[in-house]
Amino acid sequence: MMSTRGSSLPSIETRDLTAGKIFQVYRNGDPHFFGKRYVLNPRQVPNFDAFLNDLKRYVPTETAIRRVYTPSGGHRITDYSQLESEKVYVCAGKERFKRLK
Repeated sequence: MMSTRGSSLPSIETRDLTAGKIFQVYRNGDPHFFGKRYVLNPRQVPNFDAFLNDLKRYVPTETAIRRVYTPSGGHRITDYSQLESEKVYVCAGKERFKRLK
């Protein structure tokens, strides 16, 4: 039996239980950067621009991170819905994707 006495939290049925996504991020064109594990929590990072700004804490770059690519084909990611958990992504400024040899 559940009690609502003194609880200001919404019930479990009405809470947003969106799962976070966990993936590895690398710096564009840098074979010496070993990558960082990133946990994307949509409640803490509400939109894609905030996500790009937050990536700067994990991937040190000289300029702001403005683009995210897939490493296999160099396809640009432009929205949260394109990000998948347990995948790998490459962070870049305004430059194009640089394939490592």
